[in-house]
Amino acid sequence: MGAAVMGMGIAMPSCPGQQALQQQVEALQTSNAELNTKVQALESGVKNLNGSLIEITKILQQTGINIDTQSKLIQNLTSDMAALRSAKPAKSAAKAHPLKKRSR
Repeated sequence: MGAAVMGMGIAMPSCPGQQALQQQVEALQTSNAELNTKVQALESGVKNLNGSLIEITKILQQTGINIDTQSKLIQNLTSDMAALRSAKPAKSAAKAHPLKKRSR
């Protein structure tokens, strides 16, 4: 008789609450796996963006150095041009009043 009771327990479906709980667990496991895949994709994207950001930062730093260098060169050229402009009127004044040649 013990075998018959045991056989009935195996043949009978489990509790309805247990079956619903098992379905919820399976749904959560599936959802968890999908979310893990999405998280991995997002982590990969963030790593790529971080690498790009580091590269952009280096480029911007070098660009800043280049701009500073060019600014100094432009300032030097501006100073040199101002010096040349101030030197030209003195030369042109000398040319405006040349010495007269004496006729013999």
